[in-house]
Amino acid sequence: MQVAGDARSLDWFAPESFDAVLAEGRALSFCLATETTLEEIYRMLRPGGRLLLCVDSLLLGLARLAEQHRWAELSDVPRADVVLVPAEDGSITRCFWPEELHALLTSAGLDVDWIRPRTVLSAEAVTRAVASDVSCFPTLVRTEVELSAEREGESIGIHLVASARRPD
Repeated sequence: MQVAGDARSLDWFAPESFDAVLAEGRALSFCLATETTLEEIYRMLRPGGRLLLCVDSLLLGLARLAEQHRWAELSDVPRADVVLVPAEDGSITRCFWPEELHALLTSAGLDVDWIRPRTVLSAEAVTRAVASDVSCFPTLVRTEVELSAEREGESIGIHLVASARRPD
């Protein structure tokens, strides 16, 4: 059975009631107190249950700050405990380095399987390549798979995906 919930209020779910939680669509980047949300997800997962998530990478956050000419905030990033980035629509997202995401997941009691960039090749590079010669698509896919395995733990993409599980 599939159940959808707002990641900002998970207390109405019973403890140990899910085998898996999918936090897609950068849901945890919109939860500015991600630590609390991860503790709730841990509580909801059954022992051995899995969490698959997608968050904004710090690389994306830095690019957004630069695009917005927020030089003071950009210069503070190396000293910041948490990086919150405003968007044009008024929303605020939290951005993560792989090491920070790993630490948050383990602090919540989860065992981290892996953290990877969502894609290694940029959408622009793929679009250009396919536009000039669609037969290159298998090569692009093979390259993406090989590079993503080789670069596990790097933050070269604009989004990070991670897999973690609650210990048995």
